[in-house]
Parts: sequence; C-alpha cells; structure tokens
Amino acid sequence: MKKSLDQRDLFAVFEGSSNPVCIVRPVRRRGRIVDLRLLAYNPAFARVTKVKGRGRGEEAFISEASAEDFNAIVQLSAEALEAHRPKAMKLYLASCSRWFRCTFAPSDSGNIVVVLTREVTDAAARKTQRPASIFGTFFESGGAKMILRRSDGRILECNRAAADFYGRSRRELKALSILDLDISPPQVIRRTMDSIDARGLLIFRTCHRAAKGEEKDVEVHSYLGEFAGETVHFSVVLDRSESACRPIPDLDPAPLDRNRPVEERHFDPFVERYERDLPFVKELVRQVVPYGRMILYRRGDHFLEYGDISPNVGLVLGGLFRQYTISPDGADCTLKLLRAGDILYVVPPRSGKSSSPRLALEAMGECRVFVVGSRYFGPLIDRDVRWSKLFYLAALEAVAAHTEREYSLISEDATARFLRFVEVEKDAIPLLRSYHVASYLGITSETLSRIRRARRS
Repeated sequence: MKKSLDQRDLFAVFEGSSNPVCIVRPVRRRGRIVDLRLLAYNPAFARVTKVKGRGRGEEAFISEASAEDFNAIVQLSAEALEAHRPKAMKLYLASCSRWFRCTFAPSDSGNIVVVLTREVTDAAARKTQRPASIFGTFFESGGAKMILRRSDGRILECNRAAADFYGRSRRELKALSILDLDISPPQVIRRTMDSIDARGLLIFRTCHRAAKGEEKDVEVHSYLGEFAGETVHFSVVLDRSESACRPIPDLDPAPLDRNRPVEERHFDPFVERYERDLPFVKELVRQVVPYGRMILYRRGDHFLEYGDISPNVGLVLGGLFRQYTISPDGADCTLKLLRAGDILYVVPPRSGKSSSPRLALEAMGECRVFVVGSRYFGPLIDRDVRWSKLFYLAALEAVAAHTEREYSLISEDATARFLRFVEVEKDAIPLLRSYHVASYLGITSETLSRIRRARRS
C-alpha cells in the first residue's frame, strides 16, 4: 500500500475539500530545492491566502509564507520527498496573518501536496507569534514595494505584491538588482539613482521587464533612507500600463508664490510669438495666470527627467531648453531646442506602446517657465476651443521645423548642416556642449571637431 498521495487520486476530492489545499512544484538548482511553484489550488486555499483567480499558474507559494519560514519550508519539502511520506509543520501565512498546521505530502508525480489541516489556536500561536511592526504592516500592504541597496541597486527586500507583479518569487527577486528589471541603459539608471541621493525623493516613469519578458510601463516613487545599517532606496512601483492622466473637473485656483508674483507683462515673449496669428492669445494668458506659478530653472535643471511623464505643462517665457533621449547604447541624443513661446509637455504613451521613446527636458541656461498643473490646464482646454487653436499652431511650427531638419539630414553633408545650424541657432551655440550639437546634427563629436578646425584654418 502506497504511503504517499497521488496527484491523480487527489483531484477527485480536490475541488470539494473544505481544507485549503494546493499543489506545488519544487524548483531545483544544482540538485537542491530553492523554491516552490504553485501549480493548482482549491477554492478554500484561494479564500484563505487571497490568491487571485483559480486554477493553474506559475505563482510562488513561498511568497505566501513569511520570510523567516523559507528555509524551514524548503528543508521540510526535501525531507518529505526523500522519505516519501508526509511531513508537518506550523506555518505562518503573512497574506492573511494567521497560523496553520501544514502538511507536505509527496505525490508520485514528483510534486508536493500542501494541506492546511487546521488553524492554530490563538494560545498556541501566541507562543511563537512574531512581534508586528508598523513598518512591516506598511511594507506588506498595498502595491509593489522594494528596498534597493544604494550602491549597486541590489534588491534587499520586496513584498508579496512585488513578487506577483514581476511574476517571480521573493527569493528570485532578491537575487536580482534594479539593472535586471529596468530596461533603460545602465548610465540612465545610475543617473536616476544619483538624483534620488541628491534630492531624497524622486518620482519618475520608466519601463520594467517581468519574468516572461513582458514590458510594463511603471511609475516609481523612490525615497532615500536607512535599512539594516545600509543606505537604501525605498521604492514603490505603480503599474501605469493602462492608466492615463485624467483632468480633475474642478478649477480651484492654485496658491500663488507670493515671493514671485506673476504679472501679464512676464508673458510678453509668449504673446509676441503668437499674437500675429492668434489675436486672442492675451485672453488665454489671463485665463491661466490664476492656476500656475513662475519657476526659475538654472543650467542643468530638468523640467522633465528622462522617462518621466510630467504632471505639469510649462510655458517658456525666457531661456533655452533642449529635449533629448538616451539611445539603447547609452548615448545622449539631442532632438529639439525650445525657446520663449514654446510649450513644455510630454503626452503619455498609448496603452501597450511601452517601446515609445522616453524624453527629457533640460535647461541650458537660466530659464523662466510658467508652470501649470495638468489638473487645472486640462479643464481650461476643454472649456475654450481657442486653446486648441494655440496648440495646433505650435504643433504646425514643430512639424515644419522637424521636416526642415529631416530634409537637411538627407540632402546636405555634415559641413553644410553645421553651417546651417550656426546661422539659425547662433544664439544657442554658447550654451550647448559639443556632443549636444553633434547629436542634433546626426554626426559624431570627432566629425564636428574636424569641421570646426577646418573653418578656423
């Protein structure tokens, strides 16, 4: 008579069992069990552990248990398979904050049947109950959270939601670093981590890769802090693959910065650019003044960090911005130069378009920008069609400039493109670095140096 349970026999009572039951597959590395993968579970198990859905799936059973029980679970599973008979232990499930008597029974198929036979009483659990902490409760609740080592981005800790989001077990995630999840070039990731160190807090958009190669648009909120004696980044990861910015319908004026009062005369450069074609542009300015504030950007400041989707719209009233992206090999590529009268914003990529280029907007000198939150700007555009005419005119100018630059790249050689750039953008040249100009012209820095030496000689 066989002492072990056969998976085929178990299915006869699997669905109707009142006990929480699941079937897990041992994952081995070099002959040793390193993880348990959840293959199937009955409705009672789904209710107790709050697993989403039913049936088969590559979910990690180990993430259901508290981290301190991991080694005990692995050891007991190995003993059950080796002895070919059931083994039992007391198990604390973090997902429901309850203790159970748990039996691990090997099946003839090589998998393990896990049966939660009874819930441990409060008196018995109190003897081994781990003291709860406010941080632990916060960390395990809500969305995906990770703790990253500041020096190398290694994942020191993650919660169950993060394991579910990336389709990996906690143990697998903790063997990775942020470089394994973020598809951005390493130089960009390092620059982002440096920004977190400098500011203490950074909110940015990027794209992460899940276990099966699926790319997900995410919004990351990262905070600088200390954990277990190390300087770390506490990161909350929000899925933005399906979301879009929706304007808030109410239009309560934003509090103005009394240190920098905004007056209509500050908008003169913006008005002068569009007044000939849009005589009503001053009226539009009066509409937006109560809902924003003036911000002074210095050289190197970013209106928009690489990969982010700004919640604000900016009207450039003075100075020079450059729009750039980062190529797959880590090269900085300047795409566009923006001056007084230009509008700073980035439209979120459409759902499923995770490969859309990510952009950044950097100040090349001292720049004055009137910034309005999208929550205010969206309803303004919806209520007055003249805003659409302004955006249409700005878009026409942008398309015309892009077409002219595209024609130059196709029809002119490097020297001709540089001479045209000097003629059209001569006021911007002192503010730009050589590699900014080279990437904008579609040539290498060495070629640009050669052209400049030839002109001087």
